[in-house]
Amino acid sequence: MKRLLAVLLGLITFVSCFATTGCNNSGVSNEQKQNALIIEYYKAGYGELWIQKLAAAYTEKYGQEVITLPRSGDQGIENMSTTFHSGASETDLFFTKGANFAELYKGGQASNNYYTDITDVYEATIDGEGVKVKDKMYDAFEEFYKMPAEGKYYDDKYYFFPWVTGMMGIVVNMNVWEQVAQGKSFPRTTDEFLKLCGEVKGVKDGVAPFIFSLSNEYFTSYYQVFMNQYEGNEKMDKFYQGYNPAGERYEAGMVDYDGFKYALEFFEQLLAKEGSDYKYMHADSASANFQGMQGAFLNGAALFSVNGDWLENEMITKYPNVNLAMLKTPVLSAVANKCSFKDASNRDEILCAVIDYVDGKTTTKPDGCIDDDIDYIREARGVEYVTGNELVSYIPTYSNQIQAAKNFLKFMASDEGMKIFRDNTYGCELPLNYTEKSTATKVTGFRQSINSILDVSTARFVNKKDKIYSVGGINVLLYNNSFGRFADAFSSSTAKKTATEYYEAEVTAVDKLIPGALTQAGISK
Repeated sequence: MKRLLAVLLGLITFVSCFATTGCNNSGVSNEQKQNALIIEYYKAGYGELWIQKLAAAYTEKYGQEVITLPRSGDQGIENMSTTFHSGASETDLFFTKGANFAELYKGGQASNNYYTDITDVYEATIDGEGVKVKDKMYDAFEEFYKMPAEGKYYDDKYYFFPWVTGMMGIVVNMNVWEQVAQGKSFPRTTDEFLKLCGEVKGVKDGVAPFIFSLSNEYFTSYYQVFMNQYEGNEKMDKFYQGYNPAGERYEAGMVDYDGFKYALEFFEQLLAKEGSDYKYMHADSASANFQGMQGAFLNGAALFSVNGDWLENEMITKYPNVNLAMLKTPVLSAVANKCSFKDASNRDEILCAVIDYVDGKTTTKPDGCIDDDIDYIREARGVEYVTGNELVSYIPTYSNQIQAAKNFLKFMASDEGMKIFRDNTYGCELPLNYTEKSTATKVTGFRQSINSILDVSTARFVNKKDKIYSVGGINVLLYNNSFGRFADAFSSSTAKKTATEYYEAEVTAVDKLIPGALTQAGISK
């Protein structure tokens, strides 16, 4: 009955079956169900070749057949969750989206203890490398997945494993750059970025400085990089743990951070309208769905668009001649407020000079600043945001192939597995360090630009792990008030809100939510 129910649930979505041996689109045989390692995976922008190649290599190494079942889109993710929680799935390993810490915090019957403890995977020493899996993983990711020592069920254990780093940032269409911005330099600050948008506007008919999709915008996920720049990594970590700027946890003013306000002010300018038209955004941004917007950007309708490192892999077959680069995130010009030169009439010019210095483009300490300014700006310049913390794998406790699933994760974390992933995603990487570096294949100019940024940056991500967010229901992405997402509020031609109004309403809204969130999360103060 367990097997039958899982098959029926699997039919909710379109199912293709790729196996290393003996599997076809007609389904999975009973013998395969018993003996094979069955993996369901989210077929996102990274494609599916990576998982197929990993499966084939795993079979060659361990002699066990692997069956991989693709699931697409939000519906696919929802179906995987339903299948997982049925307690009757034939699937042994899920590669999906969303680390559900709330279920782990609740434990017991709330989660049915369906998540297998994979601490032994993290603690395992990789054959031939002499290093533990957790020591290869980027520190921020390893710390994120380790549950806090607060409860019997999840005490100091790991239940999720990441399957990509997933850098997000401002993508540049270099074909358009050559047409409208040739001879210019990439902007270093947000003021320079806005100035550049104004300079390229109207240079070529039909080409806008920027394009996005209002119905599915990425600004909400990306803006916290600017908040992080202003507040600094240590204080941003406190924000993610529910502390207000005064150092009080779960108290009023929990989101009353200046960096939040200044980040909103930048996006208010970027998303501004002049009458009924966008000032910098492509006119179709208000109506285009995400795929339509993305296609327009790749076809040359705009110079910039926020997207991720998956973009090229996702669209390369349709747009083989597009030339892309990732822009190192400009530093929020408002960080000058916290520098010794905050009152200087040329403060953005000094800020740019410091950025050139910390980037290594100049070797002489700039005039008009002190060492503390340089240290602060160096950290701000080094922040880049990634999304891979939300792309996770996990093993159901009722699987009859738990050890095999763990072996697959350990194999994926080996240099061999990492290279397979990299070489079949046009150079995208797992959030792990190689024990021994090697030359990558299929690394395009776009990927090279990303790697050059990550090599000198600290990978940061939106952290929803704390109970006040994951169980209490407060949205760490900060759109709890009646305005909705700020992209709507700032780009509306009617009932438009200013950054200050949005910020103040958000602070007030979160303050009102805190008592109920504490109760819902079972947090006692």
